[in-house]
Amino acid sequence: MAASKTTFNLNTNKIILDDEDDYSGVISLPGASAIGVNYTIVSPSGTTIHSNTSTTDYDCYPLTDTEFEGALQTDSAGNALQGTYTVTKKVYYVDGNGDFVAFWNEVESTIILNFTAPTAVVTPTVDYYSPLLSATDETNYTVNGVTYNTIDRTLSIIPSNAIAPPASTVTSTGSYVSTSTFYGEEGGLEYTFKLEATLTYNFAATSSSITYWVI
Repeated sequence: MAASKTTFNLNTNKIILDDEDDYSGVISLPGASAIGVNYTIVSPSGTTIHSNTSTTDYDCYPLTDTEFEGALQTDSAGNALQGTYTVTKKVYYVDGNGDFVAFWNEVESTIILNFTAPTAVVTPTVDYYSPLLSATDETNYTVNGVTYNTIDRTLSIIPSNAIAPPASTVTSTGSYVSTSTFYGEEGGLEYTFKLEATLTYNFAATSSSITYWVI
């Protein structure tokens, strides 16, 4: 009995505990009408970042995939602290008002957050003869030997505002973007190549997954 999946969202600095336990058939206590769950979360610094002892974080019966979301502790740079998180999950019988009737079970889990964000590498190419202006995402997205589970990417070529009439931004959801419509002038025109990618990694060894935003 534990959260089936733990997600660290390092874009929003949130921890998400996805509870997929099946509590059907466990309510047999007089006065109890539901199962209530609350969490205590301790960060790698030893700071308790969430503790709910007076109410439940959520009630569930029957369970249909319930999530709890809490804020992560951050360092001076605004990044989530890395290291070992301790999560204690307590399950209670509760009545129709959500009040505690009796304690049922407790489990403690340790989850290790060890993540180094990929360094974005975008290689532009210009061919005045074709003509063709392009960019390739050559980022190595492998983290700790693990390849990303999902990627939501936008690779863009953004033209200079000095172009008249204004040219449109060209985008791609793949690793390559190109356009045959681009302009130049004496002294040059500036084009910006921009990569935005939301990545999800599934680290099975710690039963956790990580979502990280890379720009």
